Amino acid sequence: MSKEFAKYEQLVREEEVLESTWGKPSKINKTTTKYGVHEQWVYYGGRYVYLEDGVVTLIQE
Repeated sequence: MSKEFAKYEQLVREEEVLESTWGKPSKINKTTTKYGVHEQWVYYGGRYVYLEDGVVTLIQE
């Protein structure tokens, strides 16, 4: 298995775990730059999850 595929597979698993515990977000804001992909997952009740390149970096409740 290539390193790129293994990295992609890890990112998919992490997002699946997040969705299975918090549910689907009401909105996903996504920014792509030369430094990577940054996402803000917005949930009802003022909850936010921030991801950098598919890795959770911050949870705001």
